[in-house]
Amino acid sequence: MRFFFSLICLPALIHCMLCSGCSSCESDGKNAHITVLYTTDIHGQIFPYDFTNDRPLDESMAHIKSYIDTVREANPRGTLLLDGGDFNQGTPAVYWSNYVAMRKPLLTAEVLNYMQYDAIALGNHDIEAGEFVYADRMPRQSKCPILAANAIDMRTGEPMFEPYAVFNVKGFKVAVLGFITPGVHRWIPKSIWPNLNFTDMTGAARLWMKYLRQNEKPDLVVGIFHAGEESYPVQTEDTAKTAFESVHSVVCEIPGFDLVFLGHDHLALADTIENVAGEKVYLLEPIAHAGEIARADIWITRTDKKSARVQKSVSIRRVPVKGMKISADFEQHFAACRQEVDSFLNRPLGYTDETLRGSASLTGPSNLMDFIHQVQLKETDAQISFASSLSVFNDIPAGELTMRQIFSMYKYENQVVKMWMTGKDIHKFLEFGYARQFAQMHNPDDYVLNFRLLPDGSVAYDRFGPVMATPQYNFTSAAGINYTVDISRPPYQRVHISSLSDGSPFELDQSYTVAINSYQAAGGGGFLPGGLGWSEQDIRFHTINESTHDMCYYIAQKIRADGRISTSATGNWQVLPYDWWLANHQRDINLLLPYLTQKDTKPFH
Repeated sequence: MRFFFSLICLPALIHCMLCSGCSSCESDGKNAHITVLYTTDIHGQIFPYDFTNDRPLDESMAHIKSYIDTVREANPRGTLLLDGGDFNQGTPAVYWSNYVAMRKPLLTAEVLNYMQYDAIALGNHDIEAGEFVYADRMPRQSKCPILAANAIDMRTGEPMFEPYAVFNVKGFKVAVLGFITPGVHRWIPKSIWPNLNFTDMTGAARLWMKYLRQNEKPDLVVGIFHAGEESYPVQTEDTAKTAFESVHSVVCEIPGFDLVFLGHDHLALADTIENVAGEKVYLLEPIAHAGEIARADIWITRTDKKSARVQKSVSIRRVPVKGMKISADFEQHFAACRQEVDSFLNRPLGYTDETLRGSASLTGPSNLMDFIHQVQLKETDAQISFASSLSVFNDIPAGELTMRQIFSMYKYENQVVKMWMTGKDIHKFLEFGYARQFAQMHNPDDYVLNFRLLPDGSVAYDRFGPVMATPQYNFTSAAGINYTVDISRPPYQRVHISSLSDGSPFELDQSYTVAINSYQAAGGGGFLPGGLGWSEQDIRFHTINESTHDMCYYIAQKIRADGRISTSATGNWQVLPYDWWLANHQRDINLLLPYLTQKDTKPFH
């Protein structure tokens, strides 16, 4: 039986009373103070500098390093440092390392080694860079174990990465068990993970918790989940059906976890939950993008050597990074790398004749999205293109374009996929997208965007800003067809497609080739499984081919090839009633922009 004397966030004085707090009580295997530090969803925010917008940052791994040094100095033999995944994606610096400087040491592995991480979990965005990174460079160059108990190598039937790691901390065994969200198959094309299968977290937790108890007999079990509080789709034998699970359901159903760290959803959490055995489990998740570091302090006492019973007192908290000093040693160590990234980003590509309006894509046509459509159509030779609003909404002024501006055009390392759809599918796809993106306007001054409204009619806010029915990366638009979206009409009755862009008829029963980003092509955003009702088998059946490079590569290639480009909006679609839209769309954009043009803290797809 486990004994939990667990206290959240009590002063250190009380903990000293519980386990003496003196050096004599720190003898190995009898009493110990263990500190566990945890980061997650760093998304490449390594340097204290925003490469895309050319400005300093006050939250980064360089800041976190100074805090870690302080904690280790205070508890040198009793500190563990863990990460919850999605470390290797999100900034131009890691893009450069993953795709450009492939013969150099992997930047993220170098950072993990320099900061002496003890273990990390694998995240879905860590998979996106491809096998050469996640299955070769990352595990070969990282000194710490990469954990993913439910990422199975289909060639062996065993986990491709380590399911767990065990650490001897001051004479106590600490087991760390890691998991990746099972929803990867819905967000990333199978071609990126050809030898992997992502099983449910519940089954993997049950299997490895039993193994740990029988073979390792740990004193403390820590779970690191690249998964948050929401429910995630799980692959089942019947691909036409979808099951769901959450970290809460896993932790409640599988006894044995003492402390669980979450990630992926970019939310923040410090709480407790009771499992089926009546045991209290501590849950922690810090803010993403190096905004916080999670800290758990455990005071542990062995009460009976024969039965290996232990008593634990736990304190958990989230520590804000803003205000921490930058580690001078960190900056000096990675100074040459930062210079190489800057040199890469300053490479000239060509020119744009007019300002590219990123924010306009939130509520209607924009010349930036038109350019994205052009690239997708060129690379796939498709008839029609679907593209979502991006996560960076700064305008790109007319003039010279460098690699730096590419990352203001397209933040994600999505590929482009060529599929075939009927006219009915295309119509349903757009109806699904615009039902979530746009509100229904009953009056000339109603909101254009589908904000969540309070009873008094005002917009609801959370810490991310105005609450919308769907994240902006699930907004949509199309090229290759001429159409209107009448938002005075109810959802799913709004879209009218008049013709193909060349004026030829658009037929509902005709088949067309369509360019779409790899996230949506795998089922992300719900467009294909929710909007069209397609199963994973249907998606594979409709997929013609996938690009070998990501969209940033193709955007740069097109600018180089064209030299000077003109990206005037084609005017192929319009929101109706136009007068109502014209009077209000900028107001809605202005509500969002203060949040969207800052560091994006919302979940990455």
